[in-house]
Amino acid sequence: MTKLTVLGSSSIFPFPRTQSNLFEDYLDIEHYQKNFPLHDDSLCNEAKKGEKNRRTRSCLAIQHNGYLILLDSGPDILYQLRRAKLPKPDAIFITHNHPDANYGVKYLANALLYSESAKTMRAGHPVNLFGIKILPFRVHHARNTPTVGFLVRFPNGKKIIYATDMSSLGGLKKYFQQANMALVDGSILKRSFGGHLAIISQLKTYKKWRIKSVLFTHIGHSTLPYKELRVFVKNKYKNTDVAYDGMTIK
Repeated sequence: MTKLTVLGSSSIFPFPRTQSNLFEDYLDIEHYQKNFPLHDDSLCNEAKKGEKNRRTRSCLAIQHNGYLILLDSGPDILYQLRRAKLPKPDAIFITHNHPDANYGVKYLANALLYSESAKTMRAGHPVNLFGIKILPFRVHHARNTPTVGFLVRFPNGKKIIYATDMSSLGGLKKYFQQANMALVDGSILKRSFGGHLAIISQLKTYKKWRIKSVLFTHIGHSTLPYKELRVFVKNKYKNTDVAYDGMTIK
């Protein structure tokens, strides 16, 4: 059996956010809300209540035949694994060398690490592992940070895309049109900036390409609370949804 779990679904910082919004504020992910003043805005106020607006840094867990693979491993990874009652992973694939994607690797030293910065993976060269084929492909994100997305093929022939940090969809149609589901960059709603392509711009392209299923993750602060964001994306393209921490996909 293969099972996917969205261990985390926020962008660079979790929700709710602190007023100072420093990386160090969130290192104690379980208790930071008691230690720092928090943002007073609609998204963060909803996140204070918990449920689907409470988000930790983006990570996807793939369970297959007794093995566990992680796509990205941010600062919250030990908490995320404990919350999901999962063991430490057998392998980790890293999209890029930013701390929200790779900070947690140091906590998981025994896992196989696939990363361009570690020279254990190259864009365009597939990795076959535990019966799963994972193809890293180049995406545009930050100028000085080589970044990849992943096309993951399972033994039953189903495929998913995982591409959480993108400033453009140029050259990616051939990967996306293969996928049964694409997990993509939800950092920004309407105006692209900072190496991220706005949700509204992506939706136009996914509809044009007729992507079977789109799931926005890596949700950023300039978006909407979960329920409102779901309505927004579904009104633009019906084959779309919004991820949340703990979401499972079988």
